[in-house]
Amino acid sequence: MTGMHTGMFAGKGMYGLAQASRGKNVPAPTRLRAAGFHHCGCVHVVPFTMTSPHDAPVPADVTVATALHTATRFYEGPEHVRVHGSRAGARGVMFVIAPNPDTARDLCLAVCARAIAGTPELTGWFAHA
Repeated sequence: MTGMHTGMFAGKGMYGLAQASRGKNVPAPTRLRAAGFHHCGCVHVVPFTMTSPHDAPVPADVTVATALHTATRFYEGPEHVRVHGSRAGARGVMFVIAPNPDTARDLCLAVCARAIAGTPELTGWFAHA
């Protein structure tokens, strides 16, 4: 299985929030403020693991990446994700704008939990960071 590399918010990476605020090439803090979200912080890289049940079929990397993308709320701060799947689940990193590492980790886990809850192929999975 190959890795899936995707930017959040329609694959735009660092400029992904442009879709939400309809701006182009506007720095992320400006787009966040334009969307009504006042967030200060920096980008944290949060490694995470999503573990599947022993007998679960292996979903495609794109399924896991799409689930994460769908579960993302633009105002929470996730900017980008990189995911690699395996028979044991998936491993990846999420780039999250947050005021501190603990908040970034909590936001990452919240996105992972919503992705698992909202994707039938990920039934029985759990996430940890």
